[in-house]
Amino acid sequence: LAWMEPLVDEVSDQIASSLPDGEVIDAMEQVTVPLPVWAIMRILGLDDKYREDLRRWSDSSNAALGGKLSAERWIEVERDVLEYQQVICEVLDDRRVNPGPDLLATLVKAENDEVPLTNHELVWLVRELVVAGNETTIRALADMLVRIDEMRATQPDIWDRIRDDEAFRRGLVEEGIRYSSPVMGLWRKVMFDTELGGVAVPEGSTLFLAYGSANRDPEVFEDPDTFDPLRENVKEHLAFGHGIHVCVGAGLARIEASSALRALGENVTALEVLDPSALRFGPSFGLRGLTELPVRVHRRHS
Repeated sequence: LAWMEPLVDEVSDQIASSLPDGEVIDAMEQVTVPLPVWAIMRILGLDDKYREDLRRWSDSSNAALGGKLSAERWIEVERDVLEYQQVICEVLDDRRVNPGPDLLATLVKAENDEVPLTNHELVWLVRELVVAGNETTIRALADMLVRIDEMRATQPDIWDRIRDDEAFRRGLVEEGIRYSSPVMGLWRKVMFDTELGGVAVPEGSTLFLAYGSANRDPEVFEDPDTFDPLRENVKEHLAFGHGIHVCVGAGLARIEASSALRALGENVTALEVLDPSALRFGPSFGLRGLTELPVRVHRRHS
């Protein structure tokens, strides 16, 4: 993660410094979507020409997760996934011949007597890195921007504090992830007869573990429906899973969100949400997130 952080900071600074003063933008389209996409491209070592493609591939890879697709959309999805496979295989083959200082070059390399990973294996591993890293950060960061603007009503200098107080930024990130729970839950198979909450659960059952519900548990979080980045137990959420099922990308997600808030704090005094009552969420029960986020940019003036 240490070598990834400067790459993420560079992307965050580039995005935040380019925001147009006084104009209305879709903060998702211009901030929360490009940040993780561009960051993972730098980390993997993919050429910038794939920026738009990567987002499209990511969308198609999770299109059926918690939602229904038309026959026409299914065909588009499969074409996008096939295109992704072909491009990544070409890049992996190139890295074997022309290694570089990036993650893809590391993944194709075998040390000592190790058996190298094949394209068949790596194509799916890279897809998981891309999809998991993009979809969650996009949604969580967008929701954080909404909560920060709500707080601005009573804390007009909140973006100054975000800029100057690293501990406060970390609290915002953790509370934002708890509050939004971009991955609402995942499925697990019951391995033996058991009982949960007084309900008998037979072996072989499939359960949907609702992280979004756990993260609003009043027995764990006081006043759980209130957004409070200063909670004493702010990191006790389950948004990244737990134990052997914890998200391997949790560290990178935290870096990306904190880096974005820091860069925005250095460049804006507000991202004013135009009409909070008009905000809408996507239809998936698996991935929770806004469909767009219109804001007016108020840049800092020296």
